[in-house]
Amino acid sequence: EDGVEVASTRTLPISLSMSSSVLPTLFFAGVSTSRMTRFGPAQQPGLIDVLSPRRAERTQASNNLKQIGLAMHNYHEVHSNMPAAVSENDDGKALLSWRVHILPFIDQGPLYDQFHLDEPWDSEHNKKLIARMPATFKAPGSKAGDGKTNYVTFRHEKSVFPGGDKIRFRDIKDGTSNTIMAVEVDDKHAVTWTKPDDLKFNEKKPKTGLVGLRRVVFAALMCDGSVHFITEVIDNATLTNLVFRNDGNVINF
Repeated sequence: EDGVEVASTRTLPISLSMSSSVLPTLFFAGVSTSRMTRFGPAQQPGLIDVLSPRRAERTQASNNLKQIGLAMHNYHEVHSNMPAAVSENDDGKALLSWRVHILPFIDQGPLYDQFHLDEPWDSEHNKKLIARMPATFKAPGSKAGDGKTNYVTFRHEKSVFPGGDKIRFRDIKDGTSNTIMAVEVDDKHAVTWTKPDDLKFNEKKPKTGLVGLRRVVFAALMCDGSVHFITEVIDNATLTNLVFRNDGNVINF
């Protein structure tokens, strides 16, 4: 969606007698080199200059989601299940988000130890820690308020994070590479990172909240730990199949 991306590879050694590179001749045929500046006319931002910030944000977003995915896998290795979307006390009262419970697995053990796990996210003690949101949960380019994260899971009885239930990888019958674990949503749907709040999945409007932070795509973390940027033109049925963990439907990529 960013436009044109150029990548070049060469086999060394390159003859030093070459007076000019072949690649610029191919790319800029018919355009005076005196008018070109990094793929753009002089006195104007070049193509690379315009795209680099957006590309860097996508790379950082991908890295954040990969860290979350790795943390989930390590959590599962230790506890034999993924954390529940909502941790609850014995009375069924919602306490903290899954994001709090994976803190030890993103090198945030000291921060995790400061939480009172038996208290809700907005208790007098826990709410003081909202301002200390790790950088991993901060989406690049997001203008959401302090302590707000764009990284959420789909909340649905058939998703990987239905609520208080703790899902195991073997419960994902459709395959971990075919099922979405978490997504990056727009700023309107960003949530307080410690709050057990995510994106409620609506089968009639499955794309709600997904596109907006990145142009025409949204970042999705799959259960196998891979990250994909999915285009907004994905059909609703395919997206629904990617969200549900065990519907048995074949994904047509």
